[in-house]
Amino acid sequence: MAAKVRTLREIIAARRSNKHTVWFDGEVVDTAAMRLLSGEYVKIGVAPKFKISSSAKVFTIGSCFARNVEDKLAERGIDVVSKRFSLPADAYLASLSPAAALYKYNTHSIESEVLSATGRVTYPNLGLIDAGEGLWWDPLATGTKLGDYETVSGIRLQIQKLTSGISKCDAVVITLGLNEVWHDLETGLYMNVKPPMSLIRRYSERFGVVISDVEDNLASLERTISAIRGSAGDTKIILTVSPAPMAATLTSMDVISANTLSKAMLRVCAHTVADRYDFVDYFPSYEIVMNSPRDMTWFPDQIHVKDEVVRFITNYFIEQYVIE
Repeated sequence: MAAKVRTLREIIAARRSNKHTVWFDGEVVDTAAMRLLSGEYVKIGVAPKFKISSSAKVFTIGSCFARNVEDKLAERGIDVVSKRFSLPADAYLASLSPAAALYKYNTHSIESEVLSATGRVTYPNLGLIDAGEGLWWDPLATGTKLGDYETVSGIRLQIQKLTSGISKCDAVVITLGLNEVWHDLETGLYMNVKPPMSLIRRYSERFGVVISDVEDNLASLERTISAIRGSAGDTKIILTVSPAPMAATLTSMDVISANTLSKAMLRVCAHTVADRYDFVDYFPSYEIVMNSPRDMTWFPDQIHVKDEVVRFITNYFIEQYVIE
């Protein structure tokens, strides 16, 4: 795709309307350098394309960071449709959020979820995988246990029913996470997490890993947005990139390099799509976290972000996008 050429008049207008054009200048207030050295959470300038009513229905989908934002939006009284889902603790392998099954760590698993829920694709056995001895596994329901078909398919149908309402929401917040994707070569479904070792041993040739690039993620994101909007939808889409890093890489790269590459790709995709459509916008939660002091933003594991910064981000999001 050819690069967009902007006229000099457009460039001048953009510079005049942008209060945050300067990285460092001793005579300018609120430069990037000043914000980075402030010792406080870094607020990134945004110019929202649209506003959302405080009475709007909102759906969030994506990584665990999306669930954190979801919680804070709900605390502010916003009707977050995806918040209506929960599973009992004994449905999970470990102690997780009641809504952890909704976590989607990559663009392709978001696509698999949305397209199947909206009837655009179907998978054999709902995409569930036979684990033998009467047990089944859902590759899209994060952290859930193996179970009998009735139980596992019941959870899957519950998630699909919830997600099928995504097109009826006024706004959808999509949080992009990682670019390394497990793929079920038999069904074509892109999975959310690594299959259990018992399944890898049982189906030694069934699973593969896609190290997706910009084009892969861009195409996947476009298909997801098309499914959400439908033929006559008016849903607004807000894209974010999760600051939470990959726990481990499936490549030969140092995990820091692999994670940096992953986030850079997804940030490019988010910008590209937001630049194409007036109903898509990008909110810089990733930049806020990554440029704020680490001891203020991260738990010691350096994977999960602290509640305080999530609340700061959510308050800023509401300030910018929500009409009270």
